[in-house]
Amino acid sequence: MRDPEFRKGQIDGMRAPHVRPVNDFVDRLRNGEATVPYVAPLHGGFDAPLLSVLASPGGGAIAGPLCSENDDTAAMIQSRLMDGAGIAPREMLPWNAYPWRHTEPLTKADWGRGDAVLVELIDQMPNLRVILLQGKPAMGVWQRVVEKYPHVVTESLRVLCTWSPGSRGIAHPDPEVVVRRTRDRIEKWQLAGDILRGQD
Repeated sequence: MRDPEFRKGQIDGMRAPHVRPVNDFVDRLRNGEATVPYVAPLHGGFDAPLLSVLASPGGGAIAGPLCSENDDTAAMIQSRLMDGAGIAPREMLPWNAYPWRHTEPLTKADWGRGDAVLVELIDQMPNLRVILLQGKPAMGVWQRVVEKYPHVVTESLRVLCTWSPGSRGIAHPDPEVVVRRTRDRIEKWQLAGDILRGQD
């Protein structure tokens, strides 16, 4: 979001009709504190067919909404993966397995807080066809969700798992492992695009 006009448009549009319900949901999670980032209007809201789940928004002050056009490494890589898969930003709702900002390492109990929130989010997405879990924390939360809330698993929902787009997402001392992990990320995003287009 280096373009100030684009950034202003995303911040000003966070109550646009298609993202207002999800950002009202964020307000409830915030409970009066700016600890959960809003969803940028570039993306879909509860109407999106694709839910992208990363680990957490990390620490520090909130600089803006969740958006694939942010300036951090994870956002930039995810944006390229989406483009390569032919997925429009409006088709995807970005989310975090632990949606609150944090400065201390997360405990098992902390991650558990995200379980019910993720289920509540999913229950409000009538067009959801694909959940893309990126990184081990997101996969761990999903495993607990399936155990505690089995109703979220349906025949019409595909759940894909891959490596995080973060700076350490594919890190490994063996270059061949890095290549395989990089390829897996690309393939999973392409598969998500194929599912949305009815090609899988």
